[in-house]
Amino acid sequence: MVSFSVIAGQVVDFDIDTALNGPGGLASFLRLFNAQGQQLAIGNAAVAPDESVLGYDAYLRHSFATAGTYFLSVSNDSNIQYDPLTGNGDTAGGQNATGSYRLLVVSNLLSSWTRAMS
Repeated sequence: MVSFSVIAGQVVDFDIDTALNGPGGLASFLRLFNAQGQQLAIGNAAVAPDESVLGYDAYLRHSFATAGTYFLSVSNDSNIQYDPLTGNGDTAGGQNATGSYRLLVVSNLLSSWTRAMS
């Protein structure tokens, strides 16, 4: 989980990139939560604006109506039912459950930033 703050009206793109965007790599899944743990949006296999090939990499664009602190979680697409506040329902393993990835975050108001994870 990654926490971040936005202002009202801010649009943010969240893009997962992997070296192996297909079978054998991480089948990434994004979940966006507000500070109370309510899920606001999900991002699954999707083509980001700078990409041309659909694969296993997740992408999500969200427009924030309200300023505040929000949370983005990255998991694989078989681990999507966990409670972000307690961790209950978190499942480990499964097909395409591990792998290195890069999270690219781009905002209409700020410069982009990147976080590499594994």
